[in-house]
Amino acid sequence: MQMRPLSDDVFVGGQVMPDDMADLAARGIKTIINNRPHGEMPGQPNSDVLADAAEKAGLAYVFLPMAGGLSLDLIQGSAAAFTDLPKPALAFCASGMRSVAIWCFASVKDKGVDTVLTTAANAGYDLGHLRGVLENYAQS
Repeated sequence: MQMRPLSDDVFVGGQVMPDDMADLAARGIKTIINNRPHGEMPGQPNSDVLADAAEKAGLAYVFLPMAGGLSLDLIQGSAAAFTDLPKPALAFCASGMRSVAIWCFASVKDKGVDTVLTTAANAGYDLGHLRGVLENYAQS
C-alpha cells in the first residue's frame, strides 16, 4: 500500500485492509487512524475488523470517521491522535484526501496555513480550495 508522508512520523493513504496490518507494522507504522465511515463502499471492511487486525499486528488503532464534513470534535480528536498516539502514524480514508484535510485542520494552528497546504501539495493533494476556511479556523 502507498503511504504519502506529511512529516517524518505522519503518513496518509487510501483504504487499509486487514491483511495490510502486519506489513504496515513491519514498515514501522505504530498507529492506524481510520477516517473512513462504515459502509461507504461495498467490500470495505468494518472498523471492528480493522481494529482487531491492527491489535493482532501490535498497532494502535483509532476510528475517527469523516462523514458529511469536518466537525470540531473530529479536528480535536484527530489532533489528539496525531499528538498522543505512538508514531509513526498512518491516517487513511478512501484515497487519503479526507485524511490529509483533517491533518491540515488538526495542524494549522501550530504550523500555519502555508505550511499545511504546501505539505499536502508535496504529498500529492491539492487543498488550495480550503485556504480561506483554514485561515478562519487558524484564527479562531
